[in-house]
Amino acid sequence: MLNPETEFGLKFSSPARLDNARLRSMASVPSISANILTPYPGTYLFDRLLREGRILHTNWSFYDHTTVCYQPKHMGPEELAERYMDFRRRFFSFSSILKRGLPQLRVAPLIYVGMNLAYRKTTRLLESHYREYFNWLRKNKPAPAPVAIPAPAPS
Repeated sequence: MLNPETEFGLKFSSPARLDNARLRSMASVPSISANILTPYPGTYLFDRLLREGRILHTNWSFYDHTTVCYQPKHMGPEELAERYMDFRRRFFSFSSILKRGLPQLRVAPLIYVGMNLAYRKTTRLLESHYREYFNWLRKNKPAPAPVAIPAPAPS
């Protein structure tokens, strides 16, 4: 069974691009691992976002592929999180699971149903996670530790 991955928050992600195109392109996919771009320390992405002042905090417990830990370029962190959640709510809705599931019932029905129901439950749990996270972010507004990271030398 195919289980592709899609990443939210890439540099070319804008509100208009995230709306329906991603869901339409996944209409026949049995399931999906949908993640939010996570900039890890020691990576080029983290260093670049830190230089640009776009790392929101360094509370590593939130660097989990589902929490927005940086300032996206074309929208706010809460908007990216809401669009991510909207995708998950629609993709893992009962009607979507049923529509996508008809071809899968002949291949691996228990795996298909189990995976989609697990992702559906995780989506519901993420709603309370986001409420708590954005409340924490508003209260703490932690600044990233000042780190001097040189820009990469031109090749």
